Amino acid sequence: MNANTVIFQIFHYFILHGIFLSFVMAAGQILVNRKSAINLIFGILFSALLIIEANSLLLATELSDLFSYSEYFVLPAIFALGPSLLLIVRYSIYGEITLKYPYCMHFFPSMLSFPLLLICNMLFKKESPILPDKIPGISYFIAGGISSLSLIAYLVIIAVLVFRNTDKSANRKNKIISTASAAKVLYLALLGAWLADFFYVTTGEIFFINLMGGLISFASISIFMFMFKYPDIFTAIADSGVIRPRGRTYLENCDAAGLVLKLHEYMQMEKPYCDESLTMPVLAEEIGITVHQLSELLNTYENKNFSVFINQYRVEEACRLLLSDRKKSIIEICFESGFNSKSAFNSAFVKIKNVTPSQYRENLKK
Repeated sequence: MNANTVIFQIFHYFILHGIFLSFVMAAGQILVNRKSAINLIFGILFSALLIIEANSLLLATELSDLFSYSEYFVLPAIFALGPSLLLIVRYSIYGEITLKYPYCMHFFPSMLSFPLLLICNMLFKKESPILPDKIPGISYFIAGGISSLSLIAYLVIIAVLVFRNTDKSANRKNKIISTASAAKVLYLALLGAWLADFFYVTTGEIFFINLMGGLISFASISIFMFMFKYPDIFTAIADSGVIRPRGRTYLENCDAAGLVLKLHEYMQMEKPYCDESLTMPVLAEEIGITVHQLSELLNTYENKNFSVFINQYRVEEACRLLLSDRKKSIIEICFESGFNSKSAFNSAFVKIKNVTPSQYRENLKK
């Protein structure tokens, strides 16, 4: 057994590990009982990573001939990566996410690429000039280039969006370390995988397809580890969100103190935070102000972002339920107070009360 064989086998085991974790994360997001738009988008992201990893393993082990149409699933996956990442970043910054029009149009190329590629390949059966033994046809080669450029374009848009909406002041810098680290890992892995795929297409060297699969798997494993350690990792960046440009206020000619009072009265009377799908646009509409005004109101007069503001109300609601109904389970209270997962519930509870919900309940018995 030579050195290359050993290296390739290590890559294969690593990719298998990434495939397994991507499957677990995708299934967890898609099959969760209380689904929201963010769950579906995370499910799309992890499913796309799973498909790309699986196809790279088939190519690396030269088993792709047994699954002749497996490569056709890769293009929809690549087209879906960029939009899903963009919507997740928008959610982390603005606290809003939806799959309704016009945001659903981002996934239009992904939905159309599979049937269009099949039709084009049947109509224009012509081998790729670069990899005739690997690429099903010239239509795949062209579509693959378009999907790669699409991913790069989305990565650039995401970078600009994060840069424009991130406060780099020292007092907030520590709050985004975990999120920034995750973003860097994902960025570098995707860019590295794109380069590896480019060299594979142009040279035909099997090493590059192994490298691509390894980098994508590295991204999947890293995301899993970050999400396990920081359950609210993709909302942490919102702590540093700056929605308004410097020197500009959206609350000019507004009774800010009156709006703050109205906001708290609405939160206490209507309890909108108990709805896990509550977003900043929905709350702003109920108060009768714009999203930008609500964001500035929270940042300036409450000194907190939307996520922290809502979680404080949810944790107080959970404390009330823990005290008033001791027969209810922790997970029931978690969902009734507006959280969509136990990990997010525990994380927010510890941040605000410095104890877990279980410890808080035990302390009530003393």
